[in-house]
Amino acid sequence: VIIRYKSTLIIPKYNVISPILQIDSTNLIAKYSFEYNYKDESGNNHNLTNYNTNLTYQNKIYDNCSVLLNGTNGESYLEFPDTINLYNIWNTGDGLSFSIWFNMNLNTQEYGRILEFAYQTVKFNTENEYRLGIMRNQLLNEINIYWKENTTNGSATIPCNMNMWNNLVFSVNKSGLWSVYLNNIDQLINITFSPPNRTYNVKVLGRSSYSTTQNLNGSIDDFRIYNKVLSTNEIKIL
Repeated sequence: VIIRYKSTLIIPKYNVISPILQIDSTNLIAKYSFEYNYKDESGNNHNLTNYNTNLTYQNKIYDNCSVLLNGTNGESYLEFPDTINLYNIWNTGDGLSFSIWFNMNLNTQEYGRILEFAYQTVKFNTENEYRLGIMRNQLLNEINIYWKENTTNGSATIPCNMNMWNNLVFSVNKSGLWSVYLNNIDQLINITFSPPNRTYNVKVLGRSSYSTTQNLNGSIDDFRIYNKVLSTNEIKIL
């Protein structure tokens, strides 16, 4: 696995009012803007289940609200429904893309998760062989994206400032080639790892699948899943 770093000058957007990249009825699988609720705005009804998070007007990117996660003992997180299957999205479409706005507080725990998908025989036990995650790298100003299938994995680490809004776009094309953009800057990741044909039973925002301590303290806004690789022009207006 090759990991490449790219220095990133971060120029975030704050409290931007739409229009942004508009809803795509063909390729948009799920969209969560957290406008007074946790519903999927794509029309596909992949609504989130809320566990002790709060919608806030104080710290946001688009429109009226973002979701605030307090990072306490794995008790504050959001869960995707069983209807979200990453392999099927990638395999039946033209790839897979996540776009997420996040503001990670500096006191976020070591390896604090923004997102994690995992397969475990019992949910939230200590098994960690099969998972996809986006997390803080140790206690550094970096984030790590990893996809692990037993002993095979892809992993990329990129610089990322804390205590400010960042937009991350992570894509996997039909050949398994990764691309990562942070705040509209291509991170030049040279990794190939295709989504495994696996049904994850843990699908969460803001907490670890196997630890109660590796959680996100911060905010998330405008989270999207697409069944294609987003173009450079599309990423510019996310």
